[in-house]
Amino acid sequence: MSGRSQEAFLRASRFSGSRGSTSGWDVMYCYCCWQEDTSKPQDVLDITDEKQRTTFPTESAMATRTMEDTPYTFTVKYRRKGPLFLDQTDVHNVLIKDVTGPLLDWNNSHLDHEVRRYDRIAQVNGKKISGNDVELHLEDKSSSEILLTLLRPAKRRVTLHRPGKLGVDLQYRKSSTKPWLTNITEGLLMQWNQENPCEIVTAHDRLLTVNSREDLDGVIDEVRGPSTTLVLEVLHYGIGLH
Repeated sequence: MSGRSQEAFLRASRFSGSRGSTSGWDVMYCYCCWQEDTSKPQDVLDITDEKQRTTFPTESAMATRTMEDTPYTFTVKYRRKGPLFLDQTDVHNVLIKDVTGPLLDWNNSHLDHEVRRYDRIAQVNGKKISGNDVELHLEDKSSSEILLTLLRPAKRRVTLHRPGKLGVDLQYRKSSTKPWLTNITEGLLMQWNQENPCEIVTAHDRLLTVNSREDLDGVIDEVRGPSTTLVLEVLHYGIGLH
C-alpha cells in the first residue's frame, strides 16, 4: 500500500500433536500475518512485570562470567557525517543495522573496539534512548560530535529437546534484522534458563538461526517441523536483567 509500511508479527502458540495428528508431543506452531503499520508505538513486553520475567543467574554464577559470554558496553565518538542505519522495530532495543559512514571510519582507526551489526545503542550523548526518540537525539546539532554508548550482545547457543512446549513468543517486522523474543512462559525455553543460569535468554533478545536456518521461512519451518531437537542461536542483550 503506497506510503505505508507493512508489519509482520511472528507469533508462537502451543498445540498438542504433530502434523496431521491429534496426539503426540506438544510443539510450537508459528504463523505470520501482515497488517498495516500505524503511527502508534508498538506494544512491547513490559519487563517490569514479575509474571513475565524468567529465572536469572545467582551471584556466584554471575561471578564466573566473562566478557565473551556477557553483554558489555563501550563508547564511540565521531563527528557528524551522514546517517546511521538502525533497526528501531523493537523500541526497547535499537540496533545497528549496517556499519557504514562514520561508524566505518571509526572501525578503521579503532580495531580493538569495532562497531558491529546488531550492537545495541543504549545512549546518545549520555541520554538513554528508545526507538521512538533515537533519531531526535542523533539529529540534535547542539554539538558537532556524537557520543554513542553501545552494548555488545553475547551469542548464545540454546539446545532444546522435544517433546514439550517451547513457551516463547516471537515478534518480527518487515524492516527487522531478525525476530526478537517478546515473552517467555512455561516450557522448554524457561526450563533451559533454569538449568543454564549463565546462558539464559530473555525478552528482546534476537533469534539468529534455528537448526542453522537463517531466513525467516526456514526458522518457521524448523519450529513447526517434526525435529525433536532445536538448536537456537540467540543474541542476548541482558535487558531483562535490569
